[in-house]
Amino acid sequence: MKKLTLIIAILLSGQITAKTIIVDLDGSGDYTTIQAGIDATAAAGDTVLVLPGVYIEGVTINRGGFAIYLIGSGAEVTTIFFAGRALHTAGDASHTISGFNIVSTQANTIELNAFSTLKNCIVEGIGNRQDSGSSSYPAILCNGQDIKILNTVIKNSGHGIKANNGTTVVTNCIFYDTYYAAESFGGTLTIQNSIFVNNSTATYKNSGYLSTLYSCFYENSTNYSGTSEGIGDIAADPKFVDISKSFALQSDSPARDTGNPSNTYNDGDGSRNDMGVYGGPNSWGKGPVITDIAITPATVNQGGSVTITATAKKN
Repeated sequence: MKKLTLIIAILLSGQITAKTIIVDLDGSGDYTTIQAGIDATAAAGDTVLVLPGVYIEGVTINRGGFAIYLIGSGAEVTTIFFAGRALHTAGDASHTISGFNIVSTQANTIELNAFSTLKNCIVEGIGNRQDSGSSSYPAILCNGQDIKILNTVIKNSGHGIKANNGTTVVTNCIFYDTYYAAESFGGTLTIQNSIFVNNSTATYKNSGYLSTLYSCFYENSTNYSGTSEGIGDIAADPKFVDISKSFALQSDSPARDTGNPSNTYNDGDGSRNDMGVYGGPNSWGKGPVITDIAITPATVNQGGSVTITATAKKN
């Protein structure tokens, strides 16, 4: 373990009041459940930081109109597991959820309302896949405008993402071993820089609107149903290093440097976007996993500073 201390000068005008709430199963944080941590948030910008562990609970984010951040310590080490709906965002605030493995066995794994952002997660619907995709629960059900799903793996489920209404944009994601990987069902679903592998039907326009661009399709029974090949789409083996353990791409993968060519989606090194979760500005990192954090003081005025002390282990 290494302890890191950062001093950050506050340049914004006014008083900084957002706080960080620590959730830790072993009782060393502020709370031992994620829901208790969420319920303790009181202002826009508050962060709930969840330390490694398996949290067996259904979580709802509904904070009366102000947006919060729910951050896990990484999808490899922080799990939300629940038989019913595991995560639900309510209201119209732009909440951000990142760094979790989120799993359900009997219902929609996640339901996202308007303005929600989900990134750097693994979402599973274990046991939800039926013989017919129409009778299956989705891993992610999207309801509302301006939903963003970034650098996330959606796997082992009936539906992967189902856009019920509103607008959903999916960027640099991986769909693996689902029945309907991506379905528009009244909503608008746009998918780019993503990889579809071993799905029964990769994309399904039921109603609404669905489009793909700069995405890779491999070993799906059907790539397009009700829609058609998009700009920059390829049909090729993405050449994962080991799909059972990692979604990293081999050096000669055809999904490297073939995502959306716009600079907006460039990889961290400035090169063209790699398809999948290791591509783009929200790439899965290989940095340390934070296991403990403290921020002092909780409130500072303009020109002041805060000290962030964190304990981390190498990922």
